[in-house]
Amino acid sequence: MEEDNTIFVALDLVNTMILPVRINKIAIGNDLIDFQQEWCISVDCLAETVANTDETILLSGRESNFSAVSFLIPIENFEGRDIETESLSLHVNLYGGSEEFEIPLYSNYTPQGIEKGVQPFSTLEEVLAAHPFLMLMGGGQLAIESGDWLVTGDLVLPDGYNLFIPAGTTLRFEKDSLFLIHGKVDIKGTEESPVLLTAENESWGGMVVLGASDVSTWQYAKVEKMAGISRSGWILTGGITFYESAVDISYSVIGNSATEDALNIIRAPFSFDYVEFLNVPSDAFDGDFTTGTASHCSFHDIEGDAFDISGTEATITKSYFVNIGDKAISAGEKSNITLEEITIRNVSIGISSKDLSTVLVNNSTIDSAKVAGLAAYIKKPQYGAAFIEATDVTILNTEILAICQTESELLLNGESIPPEDIDIDSLYKQGIFGN
Repeated sequence: MEEDNTIFVALDLVNTMILPVRINKIAIGNDLIDFQQEWCISVDCLAETVANTDETILLSGRESNFSAVSFLIPIENFEGRDIETESLSLHVNLYGGSEEFEIPLYSNYTPQGIEKGVQPFSTLEEVLAAHPFLMLMGGGQLAIESGDWLVTGDLVLPDGYNLFIPAGTTLRFEKDSLFLIHGKVDIKGTEESPVLLTAENESWGGMVVLGASDVSTWQYAKVEKMAGISRSGWILTGGITFYESAVDISYSVIGNSATEDALNIIRAPFSFDYVEFLNVPSDAFDGDFTTGTASHCSFHDIEGDAFDISGTEATITKSYFVNIGDKAISAGEKSNITLEEITIRNVSIGISSKDLSTVLVNNSTIDSAKVAGLAAYIKKPQYGAAFIEATDVTILNTEILAICQTESELLLNGESIPPEDIDIDSLYKQGIFGN
């Protein structure tokens, strides 16, 4: 971004660990740059999230409630380097500790730089002229006329408007086109007349909901053939992304996509009821710093993780996971999840808990896990040990019922699984533990 003729690199950071973190350096490629406290522009720098010391400190996620702290780094610090192509990372340590960790930065984690890749806002007149199927309903509400429509170019709704999509509507998006809205999206299909968001041909970019103040509600929707976005200043790996935008989805289907995550929800609550995720080349659902529930859902033919959460509180009940290439359920970075009446079949690892996460499993079945039915371990040393308690859990056709790394704890039907010294890094590098 540019301010007073000075160009800056914008950086939003969230600390998800228990202890405060000191940021020492930012790295671009092999070059290290001292991190400066004066780069911080967030009001939180003067309040709770960054300590008022000579060092830049992010307090724990528990105390800061995962609030982001914003930094503006003058571009001159990266002089001669291409920040769009070279890797960026932070060198940090837990405050009071000596071991330094390198944490990679991802430009696609929170959609930034949008002004370079897609028009961030359209005027009402522009969007109505470009998309004749849109109708102005009044009160900050737009609606799509029921029918089968071709969406030409990006569908970017003006700021402050919500959208209603009625039963029987089909939207066919051009290749690489994007659906972007800063308000809620209500989809009201029926069993007889569902709503379909799909590609005109083989694929389209996907859908992004940013900072909606109201909850989006989807009923009888099918969203498919997303391929993600890769443009100058905009990289988005999720087929559907809800960022700080709550959503309730029921009786819907998501999948047949080519994205890293079919559905990604970041810092917003969710609920899934009778939702089917299918045919995904990586993860089906990725939840980051969320709270939510899933009931009567099915996940099948997923090459990565089916339900992957970080920093999240969740409950899954009466759901099925079949033909999962990696983990059916993966809890990481201080997540807490409760599983009731879960069926998992043909998977690499049934349920994993890592990095200060807690998983409680009751009255569930795991059948044909190639690596292990359950696994509790540390992937990121800056977090800590994991915990699983599995009660009334049946594990069938599986050679290794449970894996528990030293320091972690795993209880299977009342019996403690002996912890072992396990080289988790090696197992990940070999692809045994997935990604």
